[in-house]
Amino acid sequence: MFKNEHIFEFYLKNNNKKERKENEQLSQASKKVLSCVIALGYDSEYKDLYFDLEKVIQMIMYQNTDYNMLLTKEKIDELLAELNQNKTIESQIANKCINFNELLTDEETNQILKDLYQNFLILSETPRISHMLYLEPYHFFKGYENVLEHIYGTLLLALGIKSEYNYFLDYKRLFSTLLLHETDEIILGDSPCDLSSRLSELSDESKTAISEVLNELK
Repeated sequence: MFKNEHIFEFYLKNNNKKERKENEQLSQASKKVLSCVIALGYDSEYKDLYFDLEKVIQMIMYQNTDYNMLLTKEKIDELLAELNQNKTIESQIANKCINFNELLTDEETNQILKDLYQNFLILSETPRISHMLYLEPYHFFKGYENVLEHIYGTLLLALGIKSEYNYFLDYKRLFSTLLLHETDEIILGDSPCDLSSRLSELSDESKTAISEVLNELK
């Protein structure tokens, strides 16, 4: 994958959003992932809205992001212009998710969305064990990468693939899978593992943890 220079540059240019500013709990990367998770909640709980989740996630991820090296730059420009105009259902939901502090303090907001946010917020305080074990000497951020920031990195790569290759993929499913692939760590925490264990079936413990976090979603 990293043989594609555009994807590599896109990833590295935006990896700095994982850096946490002094006295701030969340990095920009963590905030973007939480916004996307709330968008997933909207997709689950408001089926009558009939919006394009894939588009909403792209709006959230590309806002304030350096994408000038990507082949689809002009399309991304159009996407962000739509976001700024805030007239379509996708742009309105994306803006609500981006401004999640206002959304979460609104008494009319679905409690399931608030619970989903609070659950995934735990991952902002869950450090990646692999970074602590192997990458610390080379890590150029303050502190270790947390699990939300890891998810952000996977989404960057997925966006790069969507831009640079004409693959017939279900990107809504891909984005959703990446957002949820560490759900069990909300309860179990992060742990180092080898490739074989990653490829094996989920343990009963992981399945129970995922069910506990997501059981309220439709």
